Amino acid sequence: MEPGSNHARILYPLLPAAAFQRRPSRVAYGAIHVVVFVAMGVLVREVPGLGWRLLASLVAGHSLMCLALFAHELSHGAILSPGPLRSLLELICWGPNLIAPTAWHSVHNRTHHRYANTAGDPDRRFLTAEATVGTRLYTSVFYPQGGRSWPNPLILFHFIPYVVKQTLGVLFPGSGPAFLIPARSTTSARERWRTGAELAFIAGLQWLVFLLSGGRWSGYLFMGPLALSWASGILMAYVVTNHYANAVHEHADPLATTTSVIVPRLADWLHLRFSFHTEHHLFPSMDSRHFPSLSRLLLERYPAEYHRVSFREAWRQAWRAPAFVEISAAPDQAAAAPSKQGAL
Repeated sequence: MEPGSNHARILYPLLPAAAFQRRPSRVAYGAIHVVVFVAMGVLVREVPGLGWRLLASLVAGHSLMCLALFAHELSHGAILSPGPLRSLLELICWGPNLIAPTAWHSVHNRTHHRYANTAGDPDRRFLTAEATVGTRLYTSVFYPQGGRSWPNPLILFHFIPYVVKQTLGVLFPGSGPAFLIPARSTTSARERWRTGAELAFIAGLQWLVFLLSGGRWSGYLFMGPLALSWASGILMAYVVTNHYANAVHEHADPLATTTSVIVPRLADWLHLRFSFHTEHHLFPSMDSRHFPSLSRLLLERYPAEYHRVSFREAWRQAWRAPAFVEISAAPDQAAAAPSKQGAL
């Protein structure tokens, strides 16, 4: 049994049964953000002013990010049971973010969650042994590193190339951008064909976005590339603080490999409590409304292991890490792990 695998078993009986019941009413959250995105597209089409278009793009980008968070919970089974409706909603909500649901399940649900921040994680930092011309260039652009006094803002756009390289990695196993993926997920031929079909559907969605924004490239720029960039920026702010503030370990122990960050309550309300990321890795299908209760249990029972710090502190720790790392054999002594400031 891997270190950390007992945490969930110990904590599960201490949580209410309601925490593990699916919450279909959350579909309304996704519907609201679809409506907001469409409304911003209409604004871009009808109002020519640059200022208004930039504002609409920002709001649309935030809704794209929220749709990704909704699809994330949906894919883990926290909202609906598996079936055609759930598959369709995943496609509709992942699609505007250029994510094929089948590829996401392979890379994120099946691989990242099983091997989070270990050698087998496709989302981890690169190891020292993996340093090449290509990976050095890639990390210099898209990974926090080296204690820079003025962080590189390009890391906030990393979610877009991340999605592209992981999708290509699923479609073309053993080739394509393999050298830019720290660890590969495994997919069947059926999953690759299904991913291809989903990408065709996503292309159709982008065409609809093009038409929604006026059928002109000048409008699509705000609702397509720019909105996706805003969405990437917000998502990567979470990814950097949830995972890059921790060292890469031998075993997938959520308490050692993941950080929960303290953000304003409004952000937690808007973003489905995504900041409670250790809690999510312990119980991926748990109703996120119960994450604060689980956080209190973790602080009470594992105060020396549980990482919950301010967003600013986790961000600072992430930037202290070197460009390429070694695997830490002692999770509780990892130098890159944030200090234990478990204030709630």
